[in-house]
Amino acid sequence: MNGDLRSVTSWANSNGLILNAKKTQAMVIGSAHKIRIYYKTSDEAYKDAREAKIIGYIYFAPNFTESIAQIRDEGRNADDGSFISSEIQIRLDMSNQQVAYFLERKLREIYGEFSQNLMIDCELPKALGNIPVRFETPVYGAFDTPYKDYAAPGVIMTMIFFLATLVTASVFISDRKEGIWDRTLVAGSEQSHQFHSRITRSHICRNFNA
Repeated sequence: MNGDLRSVTSWANSNGLILNAKKTQAMVIGSAHKIRIYYKTSDEAYKDAREAKIIGYIYFAPNFTESIAQIRDEGRNADDGSFISSEIQIRLDMSNQQVAYFLERKLREIYGEFSQNLMIDCELPKALGNIPVRFETPVYGAFDTPYKDYAAPGVIMTMIFFLATLVTASVFISDRKEGIWDRTLVAGSEQSHQFHSRITRSHICRNFNA
């Protein structure tokens, strides 16, 4: 958002325009999943998270800003409570780990961008806003793998599994309907033999498709 505002301001200045702050309004356009809900207490947010109304919540201590200022001014002499209160506490619903890990990653990226922009606004090196960890090019895959590439193997394996099951069931039904099953039993074959033969054929078809 700050980057977009700077771009708008730069464009207006380059075209000789002046933005009237009193008449300027902003609108956030997005899906309902991105709507921010504010709670008066952490207990209310925790209750909604327990009832699966929200995926998680971010908690700022009441003395969050004061604690950061105390750490800035006193450094290592600040009390332990200030260090705890200066942290942004996040609680997520980890029952769906795919969504939870995605949110965790996005929150880290957003905080990293915020820190870098803060350093730029303070006329300090941008690198000061980065954590001392850098992820290089992955050995396999990519940082931003499309969801279709991520989910495609599971979908394909599921289709193969149910395809083999469908073929086996259809063979059973057609054999019973055409009388092949009864003629095979009359010829001396046992049901266990037929069952094992169907399972073996199913595995062969599945391995061939894979």
